[in-house]
Amino acid sequence: MSKRLLLVKRSPAVALDAFRAELPQTVAAGDVLHLTDMSGYRAHEPIYDAVIETWGGGAPRSDLVDGARSWSLDVEEVAIVEGAAPPDGVSAFYFLNRLPGTERSEFQRYWREHHGPIASRVPGVRRYIQNHVVGNEGPYDGVAQTSFDDLDSMRTSVGSAELALTRADEANFMVSGRLPFVICTSVH
Repeated sequence: MSKRLLLVKRSPAVALDAFRAELPQTVAAGDVLHLTDMSGYRAHEPIYDAVIETWGGGAPRSDLVDGARSWSLDVEEVAIVEGAAPPDGVSAFYFLNRLPGTERSEFQRYWREHHGPIASRVPGVRRYIQNHVVGNEGPYDGVAQTSFDDLDSMRTSVGSAELALTRADEANFMVSGRLPFVICTSVH
């Protein structure tokens, strides 16, 4: 399924509370807004303040967005774990890049066919979507989207052997290490 991911960083002129109050009013019906969880602001400013999944090409008001630090990515959605995202759950978005010298198609094939089944076994994952970037614009080759019941479920998965295997496989197809990511809650 094709969709667009809007990776949104708020304008420096907009306070976080105002952004979080006003952004939901700008999201089109049928689109899904994921606001970065407030816990993500404790240690540092997160890379994005929101992720919007859109199928109609909608966009938030330009006065809310820092255009230099926000991105629009056309993606092909590949469902690895097809469960429903819990309505009050959390989702992690990880921003991936392929290894230098690797074709995007090879990166996506390995991610889908080899890495996806490994990552699907991480305990607590309710839904796992690989968003494969299509086209040439943007800073990433893919966005992994995993959904959990709550932050505690997500934290529990961090110490699992299954996540360790998933992380160990990253070096086979992508730039690994400290991946940029955000943890979000959905706004309905």
